[in-house]
Amino acid sequence: MCCGNRRAALTRTPTPPAARATHATPAVPASPARITTIVFEYTGTAPSATVIGPASGQRYRFNRPGDRLAVDARDRPGLMAVAGLRWVR
Repeated sequence: MCCGNRRAALTRTPTPPAARATHATPAVPASPARITTIVFEYTGTAPSATVIGPASGQRYRFNRPGDRLAVDARDRPGLMAVAGLRWVR
């Protein structure tokens, strides 16, 4: 059965693509940096709390009431629903 010259095509060196004309792209104005971390404070009454960020999967450990931790901004909606946590900034 014939392979339809596929075997020969596999051993050939591919030819480089044709040179393309490049055009200068206009400069994009700098956008404000995305906020990647925010701060939550533990306001609960238990001695400590551990929460897992629903978006990042990151484990956040608050050792005592009043502790503040930097948190992945993607976890904000889920952590705001947790009693004893308060979004600070």
